Amino acid sequence: MIIPIQAEIAQSFRAYLQILNPVLKLKDKEIEVLSSFISIWYSNQDKENIDKILFSTPVRKTVRKLIGMSEASFNNHITMLRKKKMIADKKINPNILSGITDTGIEVTYKIKWIK
Repeated sequence: MIIPIQAEIAQSFRAYLQILNPVLKLKDKEIEVLSSFISIWYSNQDKENIDKILFSTPVRKTVRKLIGMSEASFNNHITMLRKKKMIADKKINPNILSGITDTGIEVTYKIKWIK
């Protein structure tokens, strides 16, 4: 089944994580934080040093202010995203980024029967 959805880019990343959430098991605020970082990554993915810049202090402050979260809460959510392996080695998990293309996001579920 294919369900076409049209949305703005920033909203698409949040929806993408919500669609994957039965598998990812993220809390709402973790989705908000991660989708904000994915949005920044997407806008700057052509820059060769994006991995170094993405979780730098200035970008973290910008994301934190953008979503209106206290520093302590924001840091706790980053820690939880690391524990859940959504962020590793100051990079977003490449499995999460693999479904994102220049034209949109594609998610395919394949469920096999156990006999």
